[in-house]
Amino acid sequence: MRKSGSAVLAGAIVGVLLMSGCAARPDWSKPGVPTKKVTEDWNYCRADANEDAGVRIYDGDGGGALQMGTIEAKQRKEAYSRSLEACMTNLGYRRTPR
Repeated sequence: MRKSGSAVLAGAIVGVLLMSGCAARPDWSKPGVPTKKVTEDWNYCRADANEDAGVRIYDGDGGGALQMGTIEAKQRKEAYSRSLEACMTNLGYRRTPR
């Protein structure tokens, strides 16, 4: 069965968004907070950012399929970054220079 071009593109966009968060380490810090807690908060904020950016994970058909909205890829990535930054900042974290 051949996939349509838009299905392949949608899969690629989702993959980039998810992999950009999975492969990287959290570059955030908060005095007195252990690394494990930073990672937990970062994962929470990433999930929230994915939702804000229009990436929805659902399991209505048993396949854990990803459903994407109509925002273009660049706008989706920018929305994700803004949401992640806001969430971590609201939790009291500051970016750690790499």
